[in-house]
Amino acid sequence: MTMTTADPGAPTAHFNADADIVPAALAGADVRIFLQPDETVETRRSTETYIEALDLPHLIIRDGEMWATQRNAVAEPGRPGRVAKNFFSYFTGLDIFANVIYTDDSAIAKTVEAQIMSTGRYKRLRWAARGRFEPVYDSREPEALDRYIAAIEKCSRFKMRIDMEDGTIQIHPVVYPFYFPRLNDIQVDTEIQYFPSFMRDSRAEFLGLLDTNVEMFRDHANPATREKGVQVRAPGFCAFYRMRKGAMGRRIYDIPSRPERRFERIIVFAE
Repeated sequence: MTMTTADPGAPTAHFNADADIVPAALAGADVRIFLQPDETVETRRSTETYIEALDLPHLIIRDGEMWATQRNAVAEPGRPGRVAKNFFSYFTGLDIFANVIYTDDSAIAKTVEAQIMSTGRYKRLRWAARGRFEPVYDSREPEALDRYIAAIEKCSRFKMRIDMEDGTIQIHPVVYPFYFPRLNDIQVDTEIQYFPSFMRDSRAEFLGLLDTNVEMFRDHANPATREKGVQVRAPGFCAFYRMRKGAMGRRIYDIPSRPERRFERIIVFAE
């Protein structure tokens, strides 16, 4: 379900994302966000006023709406032998953001926890597209490798866009761009990140997950609701992709790469 066909009574975004941010992301731009917390929020009153800017390199786009996610920002010791990792993710389509947390054992079990909160916690929120990227590889022209090879020679920064068969588009930083001259072949590995499955759901499915709690996000300025959060435990999925010879597989450390996700198109961008 897209924004244009969504329930007219559903929450809308108070901090409207720049109309150009999603098209810019699809064209390879870096996505960042400027934030100023609202000091009148009860949980912020003991905290010094500040502003911040976050890099959001992991992107999941569906029906023109985007979840933009940090790298693992914090790793905290949990129970013995267990490290909790968490990061923030911001959504262009609704007045919400998520604090996502997982541990190595929960990731193996494919479960991720997230606290969904109102962006009413912020006084200012502004999206920004940065960087100059160009496509250097397209799966529709797999033999055209000159620009990709040249970008490796220049030590460029890479990212990979994957148009999935399920209708989502994922964009992730690349950690290993390879070229094999003897084979005239390439291999591209993305950075690892875990996500709750609702980030690739339709808007209707996501609102269904929130259920009656969706009312919390209807009134952006209501102090009675903007300080609350909805705790969600959702199936998780790993974005750790390897593309080679035009075939994409999901790769987990120490587990052989194997085709797992169907795609319609892959584009590799270089700065």
